[in-house]
Amino acid sequence: MKDYRKLLTFFWEQERRLDCISLIIEITRLLNSLSVPQYYPSIFVHVTDILDIFGNLVYQRLLEKAKLERSANHLPSLSQNFVTSDILEHTRITARNWFGKVQDIKEALPRIYVELSLLKCMKFMDDSSTTANIMRIGSLIRSLQHPLISSYARAYLCRISIRIDATDRAPHWLCINDWMQTYKVQPIRLLFPALQYIVQCVSYGAVTYNDLLPLWEYCSVGNHRSILLCSFVNGISKFYLTEHAMEITKLVTDAEEVTAEELICLGKNICAVQVEERYRKQILRFAWKCINRIIQIPGFLASINIWIEFVAKYFSSRELGIILDQVLRQISPNKAYENHYPILISILEKIMSNSSNLIDLFELDIFVRFIDLFRKDTIKREISSIILTLFVQRTRRGALNNLKLAYFIIDICKKFHDSVTIYSTEDEVNTVAMLVQNALDKFQLDSIDPERSLEFLVSCRAATMNIDKIQKYIILRMLSLTLDITRRSKFSTAQTAFLQSCIANLFISIPSLLNPIHRIKLYIQSGHVAVAAQAFLFIDVFLQAAIKDFNSSSLTSSNDFCDLSPFFLSLLVTKPDTFNEKRTAFLKLIKRYLQAVEKFSWPSTQIASNQKGKCILFALQTQLFRRKLYDRITVASIQNEQFKWIDRNNREQNIEAIDEGILLTVNLLLPILENEKSELLPLNLELVEIVGKFGGDEIIEDLAEMAKNCYKKCKKIPKLKNRLLAVKKD
Repeated sequence: MKDYRKLLTFFWEQERRLDCISLIIEITRLLNSLSVPQYYPSIFVHVTDILDIFGNLVYQRLLEKAKLERSANHLPSLSQNFVTSDILEHTRITARNWFGKVQDIKEALPRIYVELSLLKCMKFMDDSSTTANIMRIGSLIRSLQHPLISSYARAYLCRISIRIDATDRAPHWLCINDWMQTYKVQPIRLLFPALQYIVQCVSYGAVTYNDLLPLWEYCSVGNHRSILLCSFVNGISKFYLTEHAMEITKLVTDAEEVTAEELICLGKNICAVQVEERYRKQILRFAWKCINRIIQIPGFLASINIWIEFVAKYFSSRELGIILDQVLRQISPNKAYENHYPILISILEKIMSNSSNLIDLFELDIFVRFIDLFRKDTIKREISSIILTLFVQRTRRGALNNLKLAYFIIDICKKFHDSVTIYSTEDEVNTVAMLVQNALDKFQLDSIDPERSLEFLVSCRAATMNIDKIQKYIILRMLSLTLDITRRSKFSTAQTAFLQSCIANLFISIPSLLNPIHRIKLYIQSGHVAVAAQAFLFIDVFLQAAIKDFNSSSLTSSNDFCDLSPFFLSLLVTKPDTFNEKRTAFLKLIKRYLQAVEKFSWPSTQIASNQKGKCILFALQTQLFRRKLYDRITVASIQNEQFKWIDRNNREQNIEAIDEGILLTVNLLLPILENEKSELLPLNLELVEIVGKFGGDEIIEDLAEMAKNCYKKCKKIPKLKNRLLAVKKD
């Protein structure tokens, strides 16, 4: 067909008009062929597109000629809405010649199609006879013997007629009446597109019942109902359907035997318009009566699949429950549902998309039973995705506090989570994680009942153990819950027990994460929350767990090690003293941290060496700051709740333990500082600043000596003069 278009354009540009007509005749002969009837509608579309191109080429040529002729005779330019009287003689003769060439075509079908394609050009010779010619061609179509050929010829006639005058229904009524009265046996399915188009044309602009009275009568007559009914329902305008929804429903459902196809056709169109409230119950009652009569399961489910949208849109969960109950009755025997999963999924999706109240829907026992029918793993994944996606789209974040609904969503999340296998791609896992998180985000149970909220989060954790992102999200929710209760609740024994339960759950949950970086971050955050909640027994536990991960071989990035160190040490510096004789808890943790720094596989680069030095400097700064906390003068000036648990009654013992750690730190730091090769000696300078800020008069001799040496090295660099003066001033 593309080649035909190109050839037509080529002939036209070469002004080979007879070749154009010969080509068009050859193309229209394709519509005489019935060798492959199922492709006839497609062939019709392609052929008529080329005919339209040809008709437009002729029209534009005549229009151009008419304008030039008027210009040559010094007449005003041709208006857009011209009439035949505005056309001069030579143009009229040219138009007659075109129609004369058409009359020379001997075969009826090509002559009909070519003349219809040129009918718009009648305006150049006699616009008053256009309608008469349309009716004449309509009568000529009766001579076409095969219903398939004649039906599509009538469709093309209506297409041309409505372009010329959309208000004139006479040609369309002629086509409908001829069609209904010509053939008794017709290939209905192949004719539907043509018949539906003719109905669209005849119903254009129709408002009242009487405007389309013959169509109503044809559809009510037994012989023509099967031919015309679906095309009538599909072809009328949405406005007309809205105005006469009740009458159309009665027309379809009043027959003794209503097919699933007719109910589907009615349902699709009824769902596409806004039905008046006073008619909704009656329409549903009529349709439901007919649907229940359908014995075959495929037809029954196909009808339900269409009408469930109408029910979900306009009715409550009660009506939905009745329909779902009937569906289960039909498909449960012999596990018939296993053969109809695609359409059942479609029913579920339409219920979810159109139901006005998802909460009431989820609380229906029959809806839960309906979901339980989907038992194959792949099907579970699909329906879980549908439910969660639509739930997320239609629910505001933090808007729900219904515990029963929360556990229903957890169950759906578990099914979705369980669909992930070792063969799932990273993108698939991320999609599952994101959707589950968004679904759980819709619930805010903290303010209603914190204990129930914790139970909810624990259930979420148990249901989604295999995806790190979901576990991390749940842990963060637990942290948020714990901190929120700490802030807004007054101290009580019950509150203390609950907070300890929350923190214990954090400690249980974090090790399940695979990523050591996430584990360390969450251990540190949990430790800070434990400080806020005064659950001091857990702080050591979180610190030791974090140290263990610092020592883990799975932590491989020097950047991550360096970035995490300050956060870990910020928790360590606020750790309450344990009241034992040796006072060595802080020292042990510092030593284990320094061992982790030494044990870590640092790359053999200057950047990595600097990172290692910074980690050790962080530890030194932490110890010096901790040492100052035992100075009562310093403590008096620091009004901070997080340091009130420091044991200052055993100052000498604590300082002695810290000094031991400082000495170890100095020994580790010394070779790094001596070998520093950077131009501005950032590590040496940082040591000077740390000692200047936190050192005081009682620092150990080795640290003081190292600081002096670093100061001397930095003093030799002119660019560091101002910073050293600032350190000296402080």
